[in-house]
Amino acid sequence: MVLGIDIGSTTISAVLLDRRGEVAWTFYEFHSGQIGRGLQKLTDTLPPGCLPRIALTSSSRLNLDGIESTDIDTIIKIGGQGHEPKIPADK
Repeated sequence: MVLGIDIGSTTISAVLLDRRGEVAWTFYEFHSGQIGRGLQKLTDTLPPGCLPRIALTSSSRLNLDGIESTDIDTIIKIGGQGHEPKIPADK
């Protein structure tokens, strides 16, 4: 199973795909800036016994401290809103 999660500027969306690639479960929640609480609600509502691989995208800044390296195969950080390079006005 694969769990795809997108953490947007106002919502968390997720979809769980079964081994055939079919949608087995979905999640959509406004996080009101409380991303950790939104992710906790997501994990609390996953189907029982579900231990999926995870694909994560985000336009929010994420703190990944405390996550064990054995829990993650690959992390790809993609800049989103507010992550554009700062260019001095005189350039």
